[in-house]
Amino acid sequence: MSTQTPTQTRRRRRSWFLIILLVPFIVLLYPPFYNFQDPTFIGMPFFYWFQLAWVLITALITAVLYFLGV
Repeated sequence: MSTQTPTQTRRRRRSWFLIILLVPFIVLLYPPFYNFQDPTFIGMPFFYWFQLAWVLITALITAVLYFLGV
């Protein structure tokens, strides 16, 4: 029989969802991964629009996790 309370189980499940927030941090932490001039998007080099795209992606991830109640 489990001795965990419902809040402990919920916390454990919540922590796995919050790991998703580490993905943008890890991706942008290593600049040689995205330090390129091409392909350009509306005149912006890849280096700039890739980072800008991750700002938007991070905002979407945060919103989804917020609305899920994590």
